[in-house]
Amino acid sequence: MDLMGSIRSGMKNFLAEFDPRKNICDRILIYLLIVSSALRILWLNVPPNPIFDAKFYVNAARIILGLASDPRFHVGATSGIDPSGHAPLATGIITFFIMIFGDNPYSFRAPSVIFGIFSILIFYLLVKKLSANPKLALIASFLYSFDNLVFITSRIAMLDIFMLAFMILGFYFCIGNKMVLSAIAIALSVLCKYTGALAIGVIIAYYLLKKSDQSKNYNFMNRLKGIERFIIVFFASFLSLHAFLGWLYGGYINPFDHMFGFIAYAAKLARPQLEGIASYPWQWLMNEVQIPYHVVTGRVTSGGEYIMTVTLKAFIGAMTPAIIYLTIPSIAYTTYRYVRTRDNASLFILLWFIFTYLPYYPMSLIMHRIMYIFYFLSAIPAVCLAISYGIWDLRNIFKKHTRLHLIIVCVYLAMVLIGFYMLFPFKAFP
Repeated sequence: MDLMGSIRSGMKNFLAEFDPRKNICDRILIYLLIVSSALRILWLNVPPNPIFDAKFYVNAARIILGLASDPRFHVGATSGIDPSGHAPLATGIITFFIMIFGDNPYSFRAPSVIFGIFSILIFYLLVKKLSANPKLALIASFLYSFDNLVFITSRIAMLDIFMLAFMILGFYFCIGNKMVLSAIAIALSVLCKYTGALAIGVIIAYYLLKKSDQSKNYNFMNRLKGIERFIIVFFASFLSLHAFLGWLYGGYINPFDHMFGFIAYAAKLARPQLEGIASYPWQWLMNEVQIPYHVVTGRVTSGGEYIMTVTLKAFIGAMTPAIIYLTIPSIAYTTYRYVRTRDNASLFILLWFIFTYLPYYPMSLIMHRIMYIFYFLSAIPAVCLAISYGIWDLRNIFKKHTRLHLIIVCVYLAMVLIGFYMLFPFKAFP
């Protein structure tokens, strides 16, 4: 099938799979997207300047456009050329919005909001296709939407949410057996941030290990052909787009020089003992070493005397507690579920978690790579999906008490919202 045919087929499937007029879960998702959008847009201009690593990417966009920039972040940068050294696409998207809408907080943060909301929609469709259960998909999307790390990353102009959105899109196409579109989406993910390449392992392993339809026998050679097609399209898309973006605003034509240069730079980011905001991957599972992206405090006084200090704004790099603390038990349950049933959904969850999280262990233990809690972002959707299956399967325990099961689900979702509220960045009206 040609590329345009694949795209048309993908659009038809999307329209067929998402119909709020007929499916109550699809309709509820619309309301979830509205609420999620409102929370992400709320006070989007606060603070007025980029925070945390967004300072580097917004500054790079300004240099590309020849605007006033901060020389502290990119010493000796050449106007019109991306000085960041990172994969070019996400920075290019931010640059495009600044070019169209001006250099202001709304323009450099709006792309993150758009891709954050898009990722919720695609995640819902992915889970719905994978599980054939719209209610379970809705629960998983709710968890994903109200995870604090996903929320914060969806509004501060970092590269990660762009990478994750395209990764989820690639997984969605993979589940639908549209390997050409999946390869293009994963190529876009890697072009946003090179760690998107971890998704390649998920897709290849799933395509080889997934259970065949009941009407089909396992055909290893056919699966190898599908993987071959995926790899060819991925590299063709990735390298051609990388070269084009490099020519457009990256200051290079050969993408290999750019990639190897970044790999050499990343290899130097090592330290025998981590300190400060750097953390080990096993600490992420306990929400340890949280990162204060941007914290503003104020003094409370009475009659000129100091009473206490209060937090006014706190953008914290951390996961919602009710989600992250269930990572180990939910992944353990998913492993048990897969061993017992060999179902494709459990397999996909495990592969997603394994390939996007576990590689950080050898990077930490062997290479002593400096890493941070937001590296866990790519694995969060897998955790949300594992938790959703766990609480959904509680129905088997409460067969005669469906109302009790519903109460348990509602209580848990309320706990997620409470945790989200506690980490919500605005503690007072700006």
